[in-house]
Amino acid sequence: MDGTNILIENPPGAPGRTWVSVDLNGYKNKPNRWGYDLFTFDFVDGELRTMGSVGTYYAANLDQYCSLSATDSVNGITCAHKAKTDADYFKWVIKNVK
Repeated sequence: MDGTNILIENPPGAPGRTWVSVDLNGYKNKPNRWGYDLFTFDFVDGELRTMGSVGTYYAANLDQYCSLSATDSVNGITCAHKAKTDADYFKWVIKNVK
């Protein structure tokens, strides 16, 4: 009812993984951008973890995939972990992400 969109996928580039992505305001409402209103989680050892945390597919590349300067197509995918671990993350997003 509130527009939240939940996507569940088994990504082709990451066999055996199940990712859950949540678009907080729905795909019809912009910006539909990882780290801003779209966050991805990875099932690891029966536990849903923020992408970028220990054991997740992009854990080794936390800063590479949550960067204002990166141009990779999955840039922002690890921002879920930064949002979870940094109390000022959303203040930073509002100030820096356009």
